[in-house]
Amino acid sequence: MDKLSRAFAAVIGLAFPLMASAQVFFCQMTEFVMIDTDGSNKLTNQRFIMKVLPNAVSFKSDGYFQNTRASVDLWRGYGEWSATTVNALTYVDSVYRFGDGILNVSAVFQKQITSIRAECEEDQ
Repeated sequence: MDKLSRAFAAVIGLAFPLMASAQVFFCQMTEFVMIDTDGSNKLTNQRFIMKVLPNAVSFKSDGYFQNTRASVDLWRGYGEWSATTVNALTYVDSVYRFGDGILNVSAVFQKQITSIRAECEEDQ
């Protein structure tokens, strides 16, 4: 491969992640439960928008997911991935799993566990 071809291939390789566009999903919770020292509480299900990129997922919501972002750590495509958030102590405190249009979220804090299941539809 000549120098020009290698340079072109390098530019394409570096630019590829920038060309990926976010896939948008509209989601509706079907389960929203918080467990703490007083027991479990079923909360009102919420709607939210999820934007997915190969390296990150972000949420648009006025509720639980407001201003939330997570780093994708397993990518099989827009329809199947796993992501995590890390707290200030560098512990993973939230795990997001997405597949077959279902988002499952587990958030574990010192005295509380939150569990969410949502059905998501891809924006066409």
